[in-house]
Amino acid sequence: MPRTKMPVLVIAAAILIAALVHAAGDGPPARGIPYRGHLDLNGVAVNAQIDMTFTIFDDPVAGAALHTEPLTVDVANGDFAVVLGQNGTALPDAVFSAAELFVAIDVDGTPLAGRQQIWALPQATRAGRGTDFTVTGQLAVQGGLQIAPGAEVSAGSSLWGGLSDITAAALATDNANPLTATSNGMVTVVLDANVNTGRGYCAAYVEPAGQTGFSLVGRVSVHRYAAPGDAHNYHQDSMFPVGIGDRWYLDCVDTFSTISRQVWFRPLMP
Repeated sequence: MPRTKMPVLVIAAAILIAALVHAAGDGPPARGIPYRGHLDLNGVAVNAQIDMTFTIFDDPVAGAALHTEPLTVDVANGDFAVVLGQNGTALPDAVFSAAELFVAIDVDGTPLAGRQQIWALPQATRAGRGTDFTVTGQLAVQGGLQIAPGAEVSAGSSLWGGLSDITAAALATDNANPLTATSNGMVTVVLDANVNTGRGYCAAYVEPAGQTGFSLVGRVSVHRYAAPGDAHNYHQDSMFPVGIGDRWYLDCVDTFSTISRQVWFRPLMP
């Protein structure tokens, strides 16, 4: 098809759709923005191969030029279609992180008036407010991992807070006097049999926030029976999770006084 010099051009109609164009195979997917338009010259549909330059901005009239891409475009009966970012000039991350996008077009050296806004597909809008995700392999986080609104954990840091000894408070609980969790975390119950024939048992019960009724969620028991002169200290521990607002208590009424007991709480950082 011969190329034609176009002194004056007018875009009669155009459609912009923001989407990701994915490449098959391994590695990161290619990224692109499809653009379809219709080109008339003095009211007559164009049939030619024309040089066009597409520039993406973050503002309808001013703003920064985020991406510029010159293309030679085949126009048939006025219609043409291109994919920005697919011809050796990859779209930068700034295009995908901008709040709004607008495209300006230069046709064969003639800038067209105005910029057209790029709109996101419904699926892309939904992905921007995604909720639950399932990871089947390993999850690597670059920069930061947000656990809850307003709380950010930097990459490489632990999601867990420090251990707190809550033995006295935990052992004072029963079904009428439970503790209420003020953060998500894990409760660990440790039993040590200090003398021969000593034995102990603790059961943990939790009432989830917003529900009525306690359920058994964990238990730990220890029983030391050794030959005379054996100074080995028998040890057992168990842990169970609690969430914010959960009520919980320990039942250790069958534990001998010769059993050492400790209860620890480790919060999950909010």
